[in-house]
Amino acid sequence: MKPTRIIVPLILLALFGAACAGEGGGSPLRVEDRDTGAPASGGGGGGGGDDKAAAGSKPDSGHDFTVETFDGKTFTMSDHRGSPVVLNFWESWCPQCQAEQPDLNEVFERYGGEVVFIGVSNNDTVADGEAYQVEYGVPYPLAHAPKVWEQFEVPYQPVTAVFDGAGEVVGSIDGPISEATLVELIEKALDATGTGG
Repeated sequence: MKPTRIIVPLILLALFGAACAGEGGGSPLRVEDRDTGAPASGGGGGGGGDDKAAAGSKPDSGHDFTVETFDGKTFTMSDHRGSPVVLNFWESWCPQCQAEQPDLNEVFERYGGEVVFIGVSNNDTVADGEAYQVEYGVPYPLAHAPKVWEQFEVPYQPVTAVFDGAGEVVGSIDGPISEATLVELIEKALDATGTGG
């Protein structure tokens, strides 16, 4: 009887932990689920020259979306073709999202002129989103966008994905992203876009 009392809470704890930041299944954000064979967070491969949609690869229209940001403006992913895009899935109440925000802000300041950033929440109200943006000094647009979460099959937060200028995913990270990892993915995206140094 006692082992059961210990095992059941452990199983519940594991399931709860996966809900905030854990391993995902086959998502449109998973690079390894596409034909490229590239690792999700780029451990070694350079930004190869065959990133130009190889024959038979999926059209990038599946990665398009339009959202209304908390400041009342419209953000459309395809409007930013030609520039890498950082897409961050967050919630205002999520401690891990709050913890990663300074690194996101720092990287935005470094690349803001050549890389587009957008943050999408699943549950936040406009008031929650605006309060978060002010409290954490978020310099890029944020939006309430549950349909984008569904589109990219994101079940928890935070998740950050980086797209190249053609709208293809170069990598995604489950859980809080570090400044170094985000810079690595952005550099891959810039190389794939043809604007990297």
